[in-house]
Amino acid sequence: MPKTTEPKREGGSRPPDADEDLAWLNAAPVGREFGSPDYERLMALDQAAFAAFHSWDRVRQWLATPNPQLNGECPDDVARSPDGLGKVLSALVAAGDLGSDDIESGGEG
Repeated sequence: MPKTTEPKREGGSRPPDADEDLAWLNAAPVGREFGSPDYERLMALDQAAFAAFHSWDRVRQWLATPNPQLNGECPDDVARSPDGLGKVLSALVAAGDLGSDDIESGGEG
């Protein structure tokens, strides 16, 4: 039975897009991707934030806004460690209890 081979290319190499595809396939997952070491922690944060704000737009805004309760850091950055997640969840409970105007301004004022 004949072997199926890739068509020969000049120089005997793969096309550039194949190398890029391979790099993406071999990349380690980070952040919120399934398989990432942070996946479960960050999914828990996303779910808790959505329960507090009832809007993915408001969740994304809150996670990306520096927060005075977190020493001026963004909740998304602080939550990357287990200890940080606890601090962010505490800030989230406080932010969720505020009115919508306070939430959109990051809990200040």
